[in-house]
Formats: sequence, structure tokens, C-alpha cells
Amino acid sequence: MMHTRVSPSREAGPWRSPDIPTALRAVDVGDLDGDYRNETVFIDEFGLTISRFEGGSLKPLAQFSQPPAAYVSVEVEDLDQDGKAELLLCYVLPTGIESAIARYAQGDLQVAAKFPNMVLATINDPSDEKKRILVGQRTDGKDPFDGRVTRFGAVKGQFKPTGELTLPQGTLILSYTAGRLGKERTPLQIVLTQDQRLMVFDPANRLLAEDRGGTYGLGRGVRVPYGKGSRDVMIPGRLVITDTNGDGENELLVIRHSREGSLIEALQWDGQMLGVKWRTVRSPGIISDFRVRDFKNEGIRSLILLLIQSNPWAALIGGTRSTVFAYDLLP
Repeated sequence: MMHTRVSPSREAGPWRSPDIPTALRAVDVGDLDGDYRNETVFIDEFGLTISRFEGGSLKPLAQFSQPPAAYVSVEVEDLDQDGKAELLLCYVLPTGIESAIARYAQGDLQVAAKFPNMVLATINDPSDEKKRILVGQRTDGKDPFDGRVTRFGAVKGQFKPTGELTLPQGTLILSYTAGRLGKERTPLQIVLTQDQRLMVFDPANRLLAEDRGGTYGLGRGVRVPYGKGSRDVMIPGRLVITDTNGDGENELLVIRHSREGSLIEALQWDGQMLGVKWRTVRSPGIISDFRVRDFKNEGIRSLILLLIQSNPWAALIGGTRSTVFAYDLLP
């Protein structure tokens, strides 16, 4: 199969931010305050920044932190369908992993609920793939990756357990996605495992394919208390299923990282295995996260990348720096 190396932009090049003096870990985009304009949320280890793209640049709106929390992930999703998206935050405390649901209003961040020893994320509803549902994965059990997750629903402004789902074994919901791939638009589940392998399952959790051709995602993890000791939970990175070029066929987007740098690969499904459809140009440094969202508030989706720069002189010029890139895609 031919592999094409591309910059998936409709313009001469991507939008690029000035250097940001921190190691950005995650990003998401959505309307937090119900004004029909999207905000962009970044997290680094120490907190989160809410910004909005205006006049060709990112305008910071607010910053928040809660020491000693070390942030791991962020998701923006309207969980209660009130037109104002909530923030799903995952972070590490001395007591272990914790998640929170928060709301942003009038420059303030209000925590609606906390979930100790649990990772929260939204996934496609197995009974209605156009809907996203909130699920939680416990991290304090004997086997956190046995596939069992708790489903939550919004009830009078509170988030209550409403049932249990079983996803493929080996799943971490931060590195899981489901959707339709291939010319036949086959419904599939994709898991990026703790040892950074891609595994493809059908809706009944039967293994269809396993990609052993290389290492995907990031070798990034956190150490959490367990019993009388501790254990490591790897967070290998995001998976996104979307149609990036308007040809009606979805691709699976995933990070590939090596000593030479990072890139995004778009993989396609041929009915038996995943193969590369296109990939971005390799960038020196580490792509820590990516999203496909209306970043510029122009009704156009962008592939948003966070790149932590690789610079041997970082300590002499003020430490680690990150850059945000946004490639315009088809609407």
C-alpha cells in the first residue's frame, strides 16, 4: 500500500501559535458558556487554560489549578444537553487518579462532581452511534483493564450511575474509540493498549486484527498507589475516527513517535487490517495530543496538534516550550 506524506491543510500552511513556555499535555474545544463560540482548553501538568481563537490568535480567558493535582487529560462535552459544555478533567493526586466534572461560567470554574479512583471519558453510545455517553473506569481494582466501565447519566444536574458496559479487555477509555471504518463503513472498536499496540474489535468485543508493525502513541504514564505499593498506568494517547478529506470514508488518526520526532498517521481499514492512508510531515519533538474541532469558530474543522519542542538548549532558554498547530480540513 502506498503511503503519502502530507500536510492536511487547505491553505499553504497551518496556523501556528507563538511558543508557549510549558509542556502542554492535552487539548479540547467546545462552547463552554453557551454563546455559540467555541473555547479552547489546554492543560499542562499544573493546571488548565481556557482560551478563544479571535482575530487570528488565541486570547486567554482564564486559568485554573488545584495543587497538588497533576493533570492528565481534558474533554469538553455537553453532558446534560443544556447548550453549555462541561469539562471532564482527569488528574493524579497522592491518593491516586481522580476525575472531575466542572462548569465554566463568568470567568469561574465550578466543580459539579468528583470521582476518586476513576477515569472519565465519553464514548459512542452502542445503541445510538450519533450520541456520546459518559463512562467511568475504575483504577483501584485488581484489573483496571478488564473492560468493565460504569455508565453515567445526568439526573437533575447530577451525574448518577445508570448501568455497566463491557468494552474489549485491555481498554483504557482515554485511548479507545469506536466508529465506522472502511469502504463498507464497518462498525469497529479500536484500542491502543498499555504496551502501545493497536487492536481492532467488532461490536461484540471479538478481536479482528492486531497491528504489531510498530509502536503507536506515547510512552507516557502515571504511578498510582495500589495496595501496599504502587503500579503504573500508561496513557498512550488519543484515537480519533473521522473523515478528514470529505471522501465519505473515515480514517483512524493516531500519534506515531520515534527518536526523529512525531507525526499523525491516518489509517484506513480494508476489511482485514489497518494501513496508512496519509501521514503528516514528521516534526522534531513530541505531539502530546490532537483533536479535530472547529478551533477558529469559522465553521471549518481543524486538525489541532500540540507539539512539545525538542531543544537540547531548553534549560538555557527558560525550559520546555510547546507550540499549537491548526490545519484546516474540509467542513
